[in-house]
Amino acid sequence: MKTLVASNVRKVTISTGAAIFDFDRTLIHSGSLFPILVELVGWPRASQAWLGAGARAASAPNAHRSEVFRNSLLALTAGKTEANLVTAAERAFVGVRWRESMLAAYLNHLGAGHKITVASGGLACCVRRLLELKGLAVDAVLATEMEVVGGVLTGRIAGRACVGMEKARRARLWLKGITAEVWGYGNLPADRAMLALAEFPVSVSAFGVRAAQ
Repeated sequence: MKTLVASNVRKVTISTGAAIFDFDRTLIHSGSLFPILVELVGWPRASQAWLGAGARAASAPNAHRSEVFRNSLLALTAGKTEANLVTAAERAFVGVRWRESMLAAYLNHLGAGHKITVASGGLACCVRRLLELKGLAVDAVLATEMEVVGGVLTGRIAGRACVGMEKARRARLWLKGITAEVWGYGNLPADRAMLALAEFPVSVSAFGVRAAQ
């Protein structure tokens, strides 16, 4: 069985257990949203929206900058359908760079018979499709859902974005009833609350993989 390369991460053995993986900058090297939006509306419009979102976020209070940026950018989806988003994700798939150490960890948990979920701030329908295209089967995807009215996206999030404490809340609900060991994989500081749920939290960054502190 393939084992995660970092020596300070406990080896996974056959047992009951669960693993939670972040998606953007964990399973894959970068974010998934912008490349998908480029495929959805084209580079000029997407890049202009990115700059506009950045300007709006810069003038917002620090605690809300990420939210303002995300909501502004997601307004690009208004008038589209989930099928349009899935098609855009399929076109963006060719440019996705998967992190080999995390694919190894995924196979490790899969081989051990563990329950596996992906918890992501990315768009749910897109994350599901990217996982399918890569051939990664999971027990659940916890991600950001978009509001749909009359079969058309409004450009607004349905409920709350699956980030920070909201991601941790959803992960905690998914883990309810699981009494075995839990592994968590994410990046800091964004996934600190989610990683706190795991007995074996693993921090992933451009500098490598290590046990989260």
